[in-house]
Amino acid sequence: MIYNILKTANAYENTVIKTGQVFLTTSQLANRLGVSRTTIWRYLKNDTSFPRPHHFGSMTRRWNLSEIETWENSRSENHTPSK
Repeated sequence: MIYNILKTANAYENTVIKTGQVFLTTSQLANRLGVSRTTIWRYLKNDTSFPRPHHFGSMTRRWNLSEIETWENSRSENHTPSK
């Protein structure tokens, strides 16, 4: 597989792209969700619906942006305030 690194000045700078998919680093994901990096790992441990990271080598983990968006949408649907 061929991996490209985005070198643009956008919110996902240095994001790995694989076959048209965008992958976020832990820091990028934490920034997107407004939480700490530690909280990301806590979500991974305690929330079975939280997307699992993809492995790129032995130490590199990235989250698929479309999986995160799906998770965000499911959370917003489940946390809609009742009237």
